[in-house]
Amino acid sequence: MKKAGSIFTLLVFILVLNSGINAQQKPHIMLKGTDLIIPFSSSIVDSSNLEKLGKGALMKVEKLICSNKDYEVMSFTVIIALGKTVVETISSSKYWAPKIKETINQLNSGDKVWIEEISTKGPDGKIKMLTNLVFKIK
Repeated sequence: MKKAGSIFTLLVFILVLNSGINAQQKPHIMLKGTDLIIPFSSSIVDSSNLEKLGKGALMKVEKLICSNKDYEVMSFTVIIALGKTVVETISSSKYWAPKIKETINQLNSGDKVWIEEISTKGPDGKIKMLTNLVFKIK
């Protein structure tokens, strides 16, 4: 009986450790109300671990928020491929520009959206660039 308890404890420890490792390997994009929360991370989010977000949810987004509350998004670029046309929209604030929503409205399931050149400002006034993000439309 004592051995079974030790094995169970070991398995729980491994699961917790594995969950922590996986969380560190894959930063997540989250939607909270009208905010798109981007990870404060230097980890690369590439096409092998795409986030999938619904078009309807993206149409409601008003601004980008950094997961680290001490940093404020100052600017970013959204790149969307519409067939053979690429639409690039630069936002000079944390707010989702109306042109971004217009372009998202034209997307279909499986289309990709890139958010690049995400500039944030910390409490010390220093600028930190966050990792580029890519995700698919559900």
